[in-house]
Amino acid sequence: MFNRLYEGIKEYIDEGRLLPGEKLPGEREFAEIAGISRGTARRIYTRLREEGYLTVVRGSGTYVRRSEQRRMNFEFLSETGNSGITAMLNSYKLSISSKVLNRGFTDESFFTNRLGLDEGSSVFFLHRVRYGDGEPLVVEYTYLPADEFQGIEEMDFSRVSLYDYMDARDRMPAYFNERFMIIDAPEREGKLLGVNPGDPLYYMEFVCFDRDKQRVEYTESYARCDKFQLNFSNRV
Repeated sequence: MFNRLYEGIKEYIDEGRLLPGEKLPGEREFAEIAGISRGTARRIYTRLREEGYLTVVRGSGTYVRRSEQRRMNFEFLSETGNSGITAMLNSYKLSISSKVLNRGFTDESFFTNRLGLDEGSSVFFLHRVRYGDGEPLVVEYTYLPADEFQGIEEMDFSRVSLYDYMDARDRMPAYFNERFMIIDAPEREGKLLGVNPGDPLYYMEFVCFDRDKQRVEYTESYARCDKFQLNFSNRV
């Protein structure tokens, strides 16, 4: 029983059926679900932690381990094809975390239109602040076609990567239409990012398509100009 459950959890993680940052049941609950002793549940979790599959957050629980090092990248397209704009914070890899500001469902026509949906269709929205090494970097307002992501409201996107989630459901963005500007920081976004209203921010709009050219994401992002370097190059 030990080996079967241990291998089963590893397989779920390797196949993306359990995503980085996703919370697992506590040892007592896992033991009850699996019909095993709590000692066996503890040994399974301990071995998975030792092998780097799980991590424990004191006072919170056991989670699928995510890479501690992240690099914040923005890929853009232009009329000439991939133009390769990469946004990096100080050219370093960072530990990226997220705070969920708001989430839920809407049928506002602005968002259904951006996603190419029929009027009245359900759209899932996710508003977040993204942090690098604990410092606020980007405010993101993301909208997805709800029918393509059944059960999305159950995911904890303060810990789970949205793109890991989309990739696991074969809806990973592959093509992008973008709009990019430098704007004066609005009061709300400036406060969230720790800058003064009127300070410059990068503003980006993304309409994202999966490999079948179906719209799967609309996002508006506000990023700190003082923390990102944008590099432009044209491919020929």
